[in-house]
Amino acid sequence: MKEIIEKFETYVHEFDLTNFDLERKYRHSYRVMKLVEQLARSLKLSEEDVTLACIIGILHDIGRFEQLKETDSYDDSKFEHADFGVHYLKKSHFLEQCHVPDAWHSIIFTAIQLHNKYQIPEHLDEKTLLFTKLIRDADKIDILRLALEKNHESTGEIRKQVIDEFYQKKQIHILPDFSKKEFVLVRLGFFYDLNFRKSFELVKEDDFLNKYYERLNRPEELKCYFDFSRDYLEQQLKEEEHYVRYKI
Repeated sequence: MKEIIEKFETYVHEFDLTNFDLERKYRHSYRVMKLVEQLARSLKLSEEDVTLACIIGILHDIGRFEQLKETDSYDDSKFEHADFGVHYLKKSHFLEQCHVPDAWHSIIFTAIQLHNKYQIPEHLDEKTLLFTKLIRDADKIDILRLALEKNHESTGEIRKQVIDEFYQKKQIHILPDFSKKEFVLVRLGFFYDLNFRKSFELVKEDDFLNKYYERLNRPEELKCYFDFSRDYLEQQLKEEEHYVRYKI
């Protein structure tokens, strides 16, 4: 990890970290690394696997820096940051220079490439699937925490497709011209892609639903969705297994 972090620091400091968004992603990378370590340890993974999870955590958003530099946007339709991140890691021989075991490379590349995709393909082997789900959970937990740092508008309409996906317990597809209300449901929809008991415990410990509700300017109009999410959260916390969802 020491070599990985040193090389990550060297790469990131080639960018202007006085830029708010770039600095935010820099901090996000470290928080996600810590979160994915928590999740991995909750599953009682080996120290080697915890290290592997942490490598994926610190590197998962390495493509964001070039994306923000080139487009000044988080829009992956303009510049797909996860795909670019894998491209950069391969082209620069980043993992080889840090003496990461060859057997880990494919898992790292796949987990990073899939960390932001709508769903995980079915063909993954068991170990790659596990680490892909770990990084997806850790990333979403930190994004939810970031949502608590400011107040949010909850205006506009909610389209039928968004409502249907929400109540079908699916992540929300991003549609053109999303309203502020629809973005609230996008965040609540993250719950449906969490996979581990520890992930739900962390969201519960953060008191996310109550705090986020209080951050909205007209929360009463969205109360039914928060109630539904609260019921879903409590249901997942009743599961006996640490690994809550076995299939996507």
